Amino acid sequence: MEITPIIHKSINLKNLRDLLKMYPYLINNLKWEKTFSTFDFNSINTNFEGYKESIYKFACQLGIENRGNKYFEVNEFLFLLSDKQLLNYIIFWILTYYVPNPYVISEGNPKIIWIDICENILKSERLEIDYYKYFHDNINKKIKVSRPDNFANSRTLLKAILEYGIFIELKNDKRTIFIKKEEKELVRKTVDYIKKYFEIPKRHKNKNEFFKRYSIDNFQKMFPISIRKKNYKDIEVNMDREIKIDNLIFENKEEIKRRVNKALKSGKNIILAGVPGSGKSKLAKEICESFEVEYKMTTAISDWTTYETMGSYKVDSKSNLYFDEGIFLSCFKDERNEVKNEWLIVDEMNRADIDKAFGVFFSVLSGDDIDLSFKNEYRENIEIISEENITDPRDIKSNQYLIPKDWRMIGTINTLDKNTLYEMSYAFMRRFAIIPIEVPSNITKELIREYFSIWNIKEETIGNINNVDAIYNLWLGINDYREIGPAIIKDIVSYVEEEEDWTSAIILYVLPQFEGVNEDIINGFIDKLEEINKLGVKINIDKLKKYIEDFFSLDLY
Repeated sequence: MEITPIIHKSINLKNLRDLLKMYPYLINNLKWEKTFSTFDFNSINTNFEGYKESIYKFACQLGIENRGNKYFEVNEFLFLLSDKQLLNYIIFWILTYYVPNPYVISEGNPKIIWIDICENILKSERLEIDYYKYFHDNINKKIKVSRPDNFANSRTLLKAILEYGIFIELKNDKRTIFIKKEEKELVRKTVDYIKKYFEIPKRHKNKNEFFKRYSIDNFQKMFPISIRKKNYKDIEVNMDREIKIDNLIFENKEEIKRRVNKALKSGKNIILAGVPGSGKSKLAKEICESFEVEYKMTTAISDWTTYETMGSYKVDSKSNLYFDEGIFLSCFKDERNEVKNEWLIVDEMNRADIDKAFGVFFSVLSGDDIDLSFKNEYRENIEIISEENITDPRDIKSNQYLIPKDWRMIGTINTLDKNTLYEMSYAFMRRFAIIPIEVPSNITKELIREYFSIWNIKEETIGNINNVDAIYNLWLGINDYREIGPAIIKDIVSYVEEEEDWTSAIILYVLPQFEGVNEDIINGFIDKLEEINKLGVKINIDKLKKYIEDFFSLDLY
């Protein structure tokens, strides 16, 4: 027998996932002669990384597609598998793949390669064989056993067997493969199972028979799974849910909940505005979790443009351009190219130039459809479609991004240091409901104990002072000069609880909030810390002054 068992130089999850992305979903009713207008196979064969020959041959070998019938068939269950399930599919394929087959031509008797290797190992006294000698004797005599590097396909098969063919391992000599003695009986049982349930078909060169071998029914004989096609209702959001913020403390909690609920239900996106540490970011997460939606969080930066937010062309390893979706567009499609509804939290939104970074998105938020100046791999314009403008969300095309009517964006902005941040235009502001998040107006020791309880921090003595008393005096003192929220206080308490170092805690978490203020305010703050020191909080004022002078380039009195 002289065959080339597989034609791809790298069988792995990435290449399988990339291969699946090339197929329009649910393609089984497409006549295969029309696929040449659907796919640019010449372009794919040239540009797709890792392929040596025609891409469709490898797809057929993997059981993905079949062109043996009048209609072009695809095993569409593969599009629904998670990464873990796809890895199991590769294992299933390795353990059941036989040659010759419709895509590997030879006159020899067909054999399941993994079983044949296992049976050869099991027959050996030491449970090991020379892989390259096996390949020469049983697969292709063109390989030179003494110089196996001259036949790349032998290495391809070996790599696949070792990575996905269970039980088989490689010795340090890089050519001896073996099975552990304690796994011998388990290997026998696995071989018998595959022989019984995955018998090589009598018409082993028939394309239809080969394609059916890799059906979902056969896959589930080895890896039982529960999968289903995504229904559009799966991503719909119940906007009547009530927000739960039990783990956050706000003086006007019920008012905040009412404002957020009303804004989101009326179709508005929201901005949570407040001083640093007021709980904006945590509240944004709690809102998403209350609505039981998928969400992701990102922090805005000053050099954001539409390249980062919407997407841009990038260059692959072969110098080919491809469209890489940005932060916003990635909220609307999953890795299977299906519609998703992932809410977006943009932290510190006003650190970006809003009009430059979000400009085109204004129209999207207003319900308009947009054509971006980019094309996908099929040279189709990238389009953003509002759900209100289509009849059936399931009809969305591969070049289109659907914005679900119940998708929301939640932004946070710090209300301090307005002069150092970008201003938000009226065009942007009118598309959001701005909800102020205020810090406690009346800081008491009982309030601090309430925070401690939520934070799982014990009331205890640190140095010569009770930590509740220390935080009470410190928080009041800081707020006289720079208002901060409880999240920063939590950072201070947690640090001191671990390190017993008040000076470093203030340097790390408090001083950054004083950036941009004038020298008189900082001097006043230092005087306040000296007063707090007298109450038992041990702060190294000299060390603090030196840091301030270096960090803010000031000469303190």
